[in-house]
Amino acid sequence: MGLPLESMPGDATVPAAQLDLLQQHYAPRARLAALKRAYIPAAALLAAWLFATLALDAIEWARLSRAASAAEEEMRALLLKSFPETRAILDPAEQMRRGLEDLGTGSGIAAPGDMLFLLARAAPAIERESRVRAQGIEYSGRSLIIRVAASEADAESLARTLRARSLDVEVQRVGGEARLRVRAAAPGKS
Repeated sequence: MGLPLESMPGDATVPAAQLDLLQQHYAPRARLAALKRAYIPAAALLAAWLFATLALDAIEWARLSRAASAAEEEMRALLLKSFPETRAILDPAEQMRRGLEDLGTGSGIAAPGDMLFLLARAAPAIERESRVRAQGIEYSGRSLIIRVAASEADAESLARTLRARSLDVEVQRVGGEARLRVRAAAPGKS
C-alpha cells in the first residue's frame, strides 16, 4: 500500500483498559436493587392476600361454630321438651331418634326395620320373580334373611328389584341357594 507510517513518541502509549463485564446495568448492586423493586410489590400483594384469606376463614369458622352451637342447644332443648325423663344428654340427635323409634314400636304401626315392614316391601318383588323360590325366612337384628333357590343372575335381579323398593340388600351365595339380607334403607339413602 505504500503509505508512510509515523511513529509516536514513547510516552504517548495508550494504557490498556481492563475488561469488566459487570458494569452499568449488569453491576451486582444495580441488579439486586432492580429485583427488589420488582418483587417487593408482588410480595406485599401476596402477604395482603394471605392475611385477607386467613381473616375471612377465621370469621367464617367463628360464624359456623356459633351456628353449630346454637343448633346443638336447640336439639338439646327439643329433646328435653319431647322426652322430659331424659337425664343425661350425650348425643341429642341419636337419643331423639331412639325415643321416636321406641314410641313407634309401642304404637303398633310397622316402622322401617320391623319384620312386617320388610316383608311387605319384599314379598311382592319375590312373588313377581317366577324363577325364584323362597326356601326360608329369618328375622334378627332388624334385618330379614331370605333364603331363595335361584341362579346367581336371578338372585342379583331380585336384589336390584328390592333396592329399587328402598331396601338395602346383601347377596351371599351358599351352595345352590342365595341368601338375601334385607334391611330398611338408611334415612339418607334412597
